[in-house]
Amino acid sequence: MSENGSGTLSAPSDIVNAASAPQPFFDFDFSLNSPFHIQDTVAVTVRVTSIDHDPAGLSLFLDYDTRALLLLDGDASTTGFQPFEIDSMLATESSVLQNRVNTSSTSGTGKIDLTFGFLPDLGTDATSIGTLRFVTQRDTMTRIRVVNDTSTVRQSALTDSVGALILPFIPPATQLVIRNHRVRGALTFQGRTGNLGQLARFDLTQHDSTGSGTALPDSVAYQLPNDLDLTLTGVQLELGKDGAFTLEQIPGGTYGLFAKTFHYLRTRISTDSLLVNDSTGVAGSVAFSWAGIDQSFTSTELRAGDANDDNQVDLADFGLLGANFGSSGFAVNSPGWSADFNGDGIVNLADFGLLQSNFGETGLGPSVATKPVAPRGEMIVRQTDGGPVISVVDAGEISGFSVDVLVDRGGDPVGVQEGAFFDVGKPLRLSRPLESEEGTITRVAAVYRDGATFTGDGDVLQLSLEDVTIDAISLERIRFLDPAGSVIPGIGSPLEPIDARRPLRTELHQNIPNPFNPATVIPYQLGTAGRVKLTIYSTLGQEVRTLVDEHLAPGHYEVIWDGRDHHGREVASGVYLYRFKTERFTDVRKALLLR
Repeated sequence: MSENGSGTLSAPSDIVNAASAPQPFFDFDFSLNSPFHIQDTVAVTVRVTSIDHDPAGLSLFLDYDTRALLLLDGDASTTGFQPFEIDSMLATESSVLQNRVNTSSTSGTGKIDLTFGFLPDLGTDATSIGTLRFVTQRDTMTRIRVVNDTSTVRQSALTDSVGALILPFIPPATQLVIRNHRVRGALTFQGRTGNLGQLARFDLTQHDSTGSGTALPDSVAYQLPNDLDLTLTGVQLELGKDGAFTLEQIPGGTYGLFAKTFHYLRTRISTDSLLVNDSTGVAGSVAFSWAGIDQSFTSTELRAGDANDDNQVDLADFGLLGANFGSSGFAVNSPGWSADFNGDGIVNLADFGLLQSNFGETGLGPSVATKPVAPRGEMIVRQTDGGPVISVVDAGEISGFSVDVLVDRGGDPVGVQEGAFFDVGKPLRLSRPLESEEGTITRVAAVYRDGATFTGDGDVLQLSLEDVTIDAISLERIRFLDPAGSVIPGIGSPLEPIDARRPLRTELHQNIPNPFNPATVIPYQLGTAGRVKLTIYSTLGQEVRTLVDEHLAPGHYEVIWDGRDHHGREVASGVYLYRFKTERFTDVRKALLLR
């Protein structure tokens, strides 16, 4: 009996579980990461997670900005526009009741309606409903959102088997940042059909196709998302196996675009400048081209032979090839690897042929400047009973040489036979004829491949010429290779007058390279004899250094500025003016020093 006198005890009540099942929810999976580029095609997969519910139907309503996103047809094989490409499982195991663009859209707002009936078991994990594809249209920040408008029929929800609503959690609108453009293309390489997936450097210069304009801010100041090393200038990318590349987040504008890899000379975009349209970006893939000393010779391939990555193929590269000729099994970045131009794992005649085809060439845009070297030794032409002979005088110990033999007449290239230099060690020799309006040029070079050295005095070449006196022969671009692998200019090379013939007029030329670090060459020519003064100034008009102040004969000249003032101190990075003055001629040009 109870305390209150009741004769019956009631059974205890059941405990009611007041906790409801978690809400299902929708989410988006994007094929690309934000920020997106203008004209990107972005696939958006919409997923639903039903958790513990067993929905029989589903309605999803989405809004997006039609000014920022162009919606593509999800199923071009069916009649009418289908915004969603329906997931294959749901396409076969459920009923798609609607998949359409809502034509009641207000200005600038796109509306997508999707409804399923007779859903299969969706499980508890995220299930793909379908995929939308958009093309991004402009530089902006936009969004895609799930609509839950209870005042209209556009209420995103799930339903159970008896038609009751299962209200989902509606996430905040997904923000999309659209900015700048992608630039796509591919590089091809002389002598290589495989091993193209190598590190490449790309340089963009604003409003300039020569490589001497203002550099596009890069590295720390302008961080391209796919730049592999922000501490280096330019954009460092790993090429695809087919040589393909993508530059990301490039602003609209006009640029010079250059590309370089180890072993190969720098090339530039074939259209001279790259136009990135603010609205449409770049039309198609960009292509590259290279032009040689003979401007009529161009190539769509990067040209091989640069073994020390200084953007020129010269005696130093030939020396590396000679020193490693026949080697194999070398590590990346080793001397042997540097001379393996075609990447086949052995330094052989194939690499020699590549170097010979480009010997003396320079990559497009600025070269990598080296510190000035005082000339040493000279080459002379002397007449013997056997014909003209080229001899070396006072060059010291050398392991190689190169020279341009110019004959002041037309006709076939000069025949070259080996002199005393070739009686020592195991030499490699190359000979390359060049076109010239001034006469016949034959570029000749030789290096030892066994560590041998020549005394630096004696005959090196015998010339085969008919009806030509030595007065018609001149030697230019003389270079010696010392045993340590350094290239030393010889007397008569570009540090001296390079042409005894009188030019048409007095003229100052642009310095090479420009921009430069640490040194640059300033070429000029004199039409008449007279006093010449060439002076470096700051942009404030302060005199930095006088490079030339003397009386000179008519001819072509070049002088090196090593980036120092008249006290021998290195000057700061920046723009400098160099003023060239004769009695009747004055000209001023700009040089850019980048330390």
